[in-house]
Amino acid sequence: MFGVPYIMSAFCSPLLGLLIDRFGKRAFITCVSSLILVSGFAMSMMMPECHRCYNEMYPLVFTGLGYSLYSSAMWGCIPYVVSQRTIGTAFGLTTAI
Repeated sequence: MFGVPYIMSAFCSPLLGLLIDRFGKRAFITCVSSLILVSGFAMSMMMPECHRCYNEMYPLVFTGLGYSLYSSAMWGCIPYVVSQRTIGTAFGLTTAI
């Protein structure tokens, strides 16, 4: 089940990246993704313990959606922030961090 956020990110990130490129609003989307991540983590903390339930699926879906939004918005901002000559280095440092 803990692979759900990564599977969602694999499928949602290209679509969300396309929407972000079309409509912009990267800063707003970054804030929205933070709220989605916080709500997913809060839901996960407040869930009752259950060993045979799939209740944790909902917070994991929220986490995957928030991660997809965040990565789609933030990775696209790197070329706007650094000079064209250092884009490769910036992507490398971001990946390392």
